[in-house]
Formats: sequence, C-alpha cells, structure tokens
Amino acid sequence: PPSHTGALSGDFASDDEGEPLSEQQRRIARVFQLASSRLGKMPAGGAGSAARFPYPLGKTMGGSSAINGGLALHARPEDYATWTAAGNDWWSWERVRPSIDRMDLPLETNAPEGLARCQEAFLATCREMGHDQVDLRQGTAGGVGVIPKSFENGQRVSSSRLYLTAARRRPNLTIRPCCLVDKLAFEPRNGALTANGVEALVDGQRSRFAGGHVVLCAGTINSPAILLRSGVGAGEEIAQLGGETLLDLPGVGKNLMDHPAVILWAVPVAGACRAGETVHQVMLQRRSAASAALCDQQLFMLSGLVTATLPPLRDVVGADLAIGISAVVATPTSRGRIELLDLDPTREPRIYLNCLREAADLRRMMEGLREAWRILNGERLAANTERVVGWDQSIIDADPLLERVIRTTVRGAWHPVGTLRMGREGDAMAVVDQRGRLLGCTNVTVADGSIMPVIPSVPTSLTCPLIGERIAADLRGLSRNGDE
Repeated sequence: PPSHTGALSGDFASDDEGEPLSEQQRRIARVFQLASSRLGKMPAGGAGSAARFPYPLGKTMGGSSAINGGLALHARPEDYATWTAAGNDWWSWERVRPSIDRMDLPLETNAPEGLARCQEAFLATCREMGHDQVDLRQGTAGGVGVIPKSFENGQRVSSSRLYLTAARRRPNLTIRPCCLVDKLAFEPRNGALTANGVEALVDGQRSRFAGGHVVLCAGTINSPAILLRSGVGAGEEIAQLGGETLLDLPGVGKNLMDHPAVILWAVPVAGACRAGETVHQVMLQRRSAASAALCDQQLFMLSGLVTATLPPLRDVVGADLAIGISAVVATPTSRGRIELLDLDPTREPRIYLNCLREAADLRRMMEGLREAWRILNGERLAANTERVVGWDQSIIDADPLLERVIRTTVRGAWHPVGTLRMGREGDAMAVVDQRGRLLGCTNVTVADGSIMPVIPSVPTSLTCPLIGERIAADLRGLSRNGDE
C-alpha cells in the first residue's frame, strides 16, 4: 500500500467568526499547514479549509505495527458490548476473553521509579489532583498509570516479529516484496460471486495469483480501497470511477473511526528529558462530564521527542526536544470515510477523518484539554518546562478560541478502524458478517481492523491481532459452536 496518504480532519469549512488568532496561536497551526503543503491541491468539492495532514502507514513487514508506539492495552468488556449490540454476538466479552488470555505477547512496563523525569512529574501531579494510581493492564477503572508496551528487551514486537518469523520456513508460505495489490479477481459461480485470485503489481509488472479462498488484511485504509477497485462497494461510486459494480455494498469505505488527538506542546528545561527515552510512559484515563460509566478520555504524557524527526514540529517548537500532553477522545462518535480518486492502485486514497464532527466529541475534547492544561501548569511539570508553545490561558478560557485552535490542530491517533464493518443480516451498511466473511461472496474473508463496527476505547494495537487470531482459528475449523 502507499506509505503515506493525505488525511483531513473534517469535510466542513473552518469558522471565520470570533476573535482572530494571535501570532503565537498561529505558529502551532503551522505544523499542519506545512505538512499539508506536501499533499497537493484539494480535490474539487473537498474539505474547504479543514485541517489537512499526512496519514503515514507502515509500508514494511508487519505493517503499521512496525512503526507504532507499541502501546499494549486490551479493549474493555464495554467495548465488545458495543460490537455485540450491533449484532455480533461472536464478539461478546464471554467469547473473546479466552482468546485474550491465550495471546502470548511479550509486554514490558516501566517501574514507577524508572520513569523519565517529566513522566514522573505527570504521574505525581495527577495523583495530587485526586486521580487514583491504577494498573492499566487490569480492569477499566479510571486513573493514572504506567503504560504496558509490546516490547521485548527494549525492542518493539511487531506483528511480523510475533507471528511471521516462526512461519517463514513453511513450504506453503511465499513472501513477495515490492508487491502492490490492485484488486481481487471475481467470477459469478452458481448464482453467487466467487473470488478466484488476486491481481497485483510486482516490481511494476502486473501478476495474478490464484487462490481458493482469499483473506484480505491490507488494513483499514487499503482493504476497502482494494475492494472498490475490485468492483465491490457503492455502485454509484464505482461507476463514477469508471469501474464495473460486481457487488453493491454501500458500506465499503464508510464508518471510518479514529481517536481524535490534540497536543499541548512545550519546551523542556535542560535535564528534564533526554533524546532516546521512551516517548509514551504514563497515561491518565478519566470520565468526561458526559459519561455515565466508561472512561472516555485519555491524556498521554509525551517526553523526549526529538523535533528533528518531525521538521514542521521543529519549526514551531524552535528547540531540539519537545514535551507535551496529548488529549484523546477515547470513544468518539464522529464517522468519516475514504474515497478513491481513480482506479489506479498507485494513487493514494483520500481520507476524511471528520474528527470532532459531532458536537459531543468536541465538548469532550475541550474538557480533556482543560484538564491537560491544569496538569501541564501544575507545580511539578511547570518546573520542568521552559515555555508552552502556542497555547495560553486566554485560549483555554474562551470556548470560541479553544474550538478554533482545536479544529486547526486536531489529528487522528493513527488508530483507523471500521471501513468494512461487520453486522447482522439486513444491516444495509454492513460489509462482512461477524466472522469477517464478505457478504454476497462465497470465499473472501476480511481479517483486520476495518471490520470493527465501533472503535475500542484504547489504542488498537492488541485488538487487531486478536481479530486475526480468532478469524484464523475459525478458518482452520477449530471453533466449537462459535467458541475457540
């Protein structure tokens, strides 16, 4: 798949009313403006002046699991309850829990006494503000704790390292580098649609691979793109692209969800952090005023970030190292979509995240940022901070200003899900059933984050391999009455 593709925070135009942004406030927005300049012109009828930014995808063995932060948090029972409510009882907590218990994952967690200085200050400040200290590996209780990581001996454990390394010598496995999948090859058979192979560009040359059963796991962005190029999706959209509709499934590419994030950046004082330390170590999970039960907000402390690795950030921060607090809406209700610009497999799709499109998501982000601001300006972190970049009390206090800065700087957390969502029979927007089987087709299964009907309230790096493990077991016929 393309390694980078353009994303937009929404398909709305920015509000030009209200107080003008100060020069300091505009500097932080430049991070996204500079990044957006690399994406080219907006398509006709696009997102107006919505925030635009690159959306990197892992183009290597293991995909994005090879480049993510390695945060290792399992989805909660409440998350799976939303899947069950959408007609997917195979994903009830009672059925999923045994699979979670069997996952053999190497996990590392920093001891509290081994935290970086800024991370330790964040943890202590949260406790002084009345937040409990919790074990983030256990349960769903709100509080602050040390983040478990998919690391072993300090090295990230990607899906490739976890699953593929041991399988490389199998005679029934072939790994093809420099291979870009274009589409699935379909044929009608006995009144149903059947896949008989995959078409791909290998070293730029078109090749075809035959198969009796196709498992599609190209990820939330590229799996729907492959299906759309194959003629599976909303008939009107495929016709506009000049393709032939083989299977009219209007949900393909819709229901895109990601965790919206806004970061309060700051410059650390000398000695407060160092290059090379783990950027994510501590997290606060909390309930917003609108939530009756679920922890729907997360605040991540970021430290030791080398700004040279992100040139636009270096331009804005004006220092070699940055720290910050990332505010995340953990249970967003806003939905986006992906669109193809044409049927060329080398052309990147357009991503509309629609972050904070729903008013409730915006309110929760505002509340989370105000909590992050209080923590960042507490005595402990203030002692480790030379200056805060782009934010001041006037923005935090005024709803119109805060909303404008949020809409300018919001991005996704690179946890995309939902674009081929599973659902019950009769659900017009469902694309697969609860075991990943493509509706209307006899032999295609989807096994990646695109089938999630609702995004989990935690980073998705453990939920995606769980989907793979359960569907793989089902395909091998190991399940008994729906349970492994």
